[in-house]
Amino acid sequence: MTSPRPFLQVMPTQSPGVYFTERVSTDANTVYQPLRDATMINVVRYDQVTLDVRRFFVGDEHGRWCGDSEGHVVNFWRYDPSERVMHVAYSLAFGTRTSPEAEHAFLALRAALQGMCATS
Repeated sequence: MTSPRPFLQVMPTQSPGVYFTERVSTDANTVYQPLRDATMINVVRYDQVTLDVRRFFVGDEHGRWCGDSEGHVVNFWRYDPSERVMHVAYSLAFGTRTSPEAEHAFLALRAALQGMCATS
């Protein structure tokens, strides 16, 4: 049996709705930027993945705050052995309340993650 490819592909949407950040703040003030390009995520580089539904801040392509949105947030966590703590290394946010395309992108990502879990 061959193992599945460890990469997840996330595609940007035509309308705003899929966002990312590599700088997650511990005080919930993270500003997500619009995802502009197709992104391949190597999931074997992360120790844990969590999914949440909440409000989040969105910004422009430079990270300047523009407002907020509500939807799904997917956090990719890494363990830092020097500090002995987990931290979010990469995060995706899907504004599913305002964008049907973002809802579809989230559902595709979730299905891919579930498929990887089922085969491991």
